[in-house]
Amino acid sequence: MPLKTDFNKIQSVYDRIIGDYSGREPGTRLPSCRAARLRYDCTRKELEMALAMLKQAGKISVFDRRGIFWNSGSDATYRVSIVRTDWPQEYSDTLEAIFAKHLNAHPDISFKRAIIPVEPKVEDYLNVLKSRTCDLAVITCNFTHFSQQDAGRLLNESPVPIIFLENHIVCRAINLIDSKPEFTGMLAADYLIRRGHRKIALVNAERFNRDTCLERELDGFISYLSLHEITPEIIDCRHPSQYSSLGSVEEKGRHYIENHGINFTAAFATSVDTARGFCSILKSCGCSIPEDVSIIANSEVPSAARMDPPLTTIARNFSGYARAAERMIEIIRKGGHPGIIRVPSYIVERQSVRDINKTEALLPEKNKKGE
Repeated sequence: MPLKTDFNKIQSVYDRIIGDYSGREPGTRLPSCRAARLRYDCTRKELEMALAMLKQAGKISVFDRRGIFWNSGSDATYRVSIVRTDWPQEYSDTLEAIFAKHLNAHPDISFKRAIIPVEPKVEDYLNVLKSRTCDLAVITCNFTHFSQQDAGRLLNESPVPIIFLENHIVCRAINLIDSKPEFTGMLAADYLIRRGHRKIALVNAERFNRDTCLERELDGFISYLSLHEITPEIIDCRHPSQYSSLGSVEEKGRHYIENHGINFTAAFATSVDTARGFCSILKSCGCSIPEDVSIIANSEVPSAARMDPPLTTIARNFSGYARAAERMIEIIRKGGHPGIIRVPSYIVERQSVRDINKTEALLPEKNKKGE
């Protein structure tokens, strides 16, 4: 015969747990189920139902294989939102997933996304910030017309703290995770030069005026080449709509090669999609990658590893961004101002760049002299 559920007992366990943990720090771990049953003199079912009530009330968070943690109520859960445009982009989706992994591991933090229109205005950001659906916002402004004045207005009018991510706008009182964009471009240039490339192309499919970060990255790339007395060929594949387009890369890139030929041994593409389109053109022209032309792309995404050959890229340190955000959130919650944390990019080396130095080292001496 099934045992009768004692709802008075369940309510008693519920109240006693609240009494024991009220005033405790959010994130305090509750005892094991066995220890809790002994302390509150209840059955497993009664304890489970009391815990379910506590979870529904926002008093606790339950994590598989980690345990049960005290929140002290829904108001104690620190709500973090990443504010991004409504655009299905592999780069942004990957970034968001890594932030979710890191921040959701904290029992007293809840993480979610807040979507704004593709062509956002300052008011779109403020609508999210003033909705009181988050206690802190992570704002990523890449691929937007975000200006210094826009950042200042958000800082003045936002009712919640903001961490800016990758927008590279610096002003007083800003909290910013900076990827050091000039260094990113220099990293790509240095990688090609060290592998013997002197005839280098820059394949661009993004509007400079849409993304200050990209503009600074390409300035770093071109400036570093100029220090080594190299002037890159600029292959302009930008689409009139101002958005990156694989079709535009293939159309304009093909037109450029038909008119100018292939006079470079390596190319730096402004994105993985740009590299994908440009590789397609080169292969259709009979070129082999990387034997004839090497390719390196900006902004690592998972699909770069599935290209043929797998694509060497410059990667943003998304895990580094997330760890920096964790530190900044901790400081902000304590009333501090973390300021700017710089997290540089790094190379993901695959098979799309040939080392000319090694190839030349294997050639007979007379062939090196062009005989």
